[in-house]
Amino acid sequence: MRTDWANDTGELGRWRLWQVAPASWQPAPNSASGAWYSALVCPSTDSYWQEHLRQLGAFIKAQRALNQMSQRELARLADVSDTYLSQLERGRHEPSLSVLRALAESLGIRPDELILYAAGVPLRTEPVSSEEAIRADNRLTQPQRSALLTVLHSYLDANRPAVIE
Repeated sequence: MRTDWANDTGELGRWRLWQVAPASWQPAPNSASGAWYSALVCPSTDSYWQEHLRQLGAFIKAQRALNQMSQRELARLADVSDTYLSQLERGRHEPSLSVLRALAESLGIRPDELILYAAGVPLRTEPVSSEEAIRADNRLTQPQRSALLTVLHSYLDANRPAVIE
């Protein structure tokens, strides 16, 4: 199914599949294949989604800045073109899962975090405690987690003010 469209000024755009159409819909009158319509379509210029893509681009740009990388460096690491990364950061393109995964790995963040952000799932805003981070880090073995937690607790205990009786 082609997804190109032209408005009355001749500008080309893209259609986005929106929802499943009723089974009673008939094929297009000028349809050579006689295929049944299976979905309603609407222009992808939906302002909410465009704003979300801009926020995703700003998030990627902020992560890149935190990692002190140029666009060119990140593009090379993620195996995308400089132009494409620039357009992503400006919210002009919707990245694929493989691009999001490559960007996340290049930025040193969890791919699932970036993918969830791209999907519009709000990120956790409250800070994560050191203990939660250690327990959740799958890169550590259980003995390493226990050792880190023991050291952390010893530092926290040493920093507590002494109770004067």
